Amino acid sequence: MGRASTKKDKSVFQLAREKAGLTREAASGLFEAAGWQGISPERIERIESGRVENPEPYDVLAMSEIYRDPALCNYYCTQRCKIGERYAREISAEEVPQIVLELIASINRFSERRDRLVEIFSNGRVDEDQVEDFACIQKELERISASVDSLRYQTEKMLADGAIDEKQYREAKRKIKE
Repeated sequence: MGRASTKKDKSVFQLAREKAGLTREAASGLFEAAGWQGISPERIERIESGRVENPEPYDVLAMSEIYRDPALCNYYCTQRCKIGERYAREISAEEVPQIVLELIASINRFSERRDRLVEIFSNGRVDEDQVEDFACIQKELERISASVDSLRYQTEKMLADGAIDEKQYREAKRKIKE
């Protein structure tokens, strides 16, 4: 078994692994057992130490799954990925009730503007006199999207923490698809 790290400035990747109670060797074994190939203890060390400046999305997805820490994916997308830095947003750690309330409020505000959005796009373009309304509608849609992203993140976190029965949840989602 590996020794515990005494390093003070640990990366988010190392903190997640340690929170999961795993050594690099144990984590590597779990990656391989789960079908995530090529993530050796040495590769984990290089990612954690920053010697691999930008880990591959594959590495981060594997770590997120094995360490049961969905925040790693959001961190990677918003902090390390050039596309994500532009298009992804950091997911807040708000509690689920607050997220749901914000989502409902945003949906209600958007519902009031739904007809205006149809009117704006009826000719396939945004005319000069419609730009301000369109910007307001776009902002509301961004709020809805952020709330949905936060709720998705919280769901993944609750699944990882055992607050939602994963088997039951996956079965319910499968039934909905049918």
